[in-house]
Amino acid sequence: MHASADEIRSNVTDFRKALLAALRSGKMPQTMEDFPRGCCSDSALMLGTYLSDIGLGDFKLVVGERGCFDDNDWFSHAWLEQENLIVDITGSQFGEESNEITITINSVWHESFNLIWCDRANLKEMASELRPYYELVLSHLEK
Repeated sequence: MHASADEIRSNVTDFRKALLAALRSGKMPQTMEDFPRGCCSDSALMLGTYLSDIGLGDFKLVVGERGCFDDNDWFSHAWLEQENLIVDITGSQFGEESNEITITINSVWHESFNLIWCDRANLKEMASELRPYYELVLSHLEK
C-alpha cells in the first residue's frame, strides 16, 4: 500500500520528534549524537523500517555522493525513496537544504548526487546493531 504524501509527512514528523526525544535520553549510539549531521543512513534506515511497519509501504534507502576528494568538498548523503517520492529527515545538515523534513517528488538537490547504493530500507531484513535503538525511538512515539 502506498500512502498519500500528507499521511507520510504526518508520520515522518512524528518519527523525527521521537528520534529527537530518544537522542535527548542519552541512550542512542554515539554516532548519532550530532543529529542530523553524520547519521543520515542510520536515521533513514530506522525511518524506512517504521514506515513499513505501520503499513505505508516499502521504501528504499538511497545513498549518494557528490563533490571531489581533491577539492575537499566530497560528501555522501542518504535518504528514502518510494517510487518517485523522496523522504529526507537529515538534509538540513548541509545548509543547502533548509527543511528539517523534505517530502517531495522533485528535488534538484537530491538529483545532484551520484548514486552509490540503493536497497530496501528495513532493519528487520538485515543484521543490524540499530534494532535496539529503533525500539527506543518507537518507545518515544507513544509519549
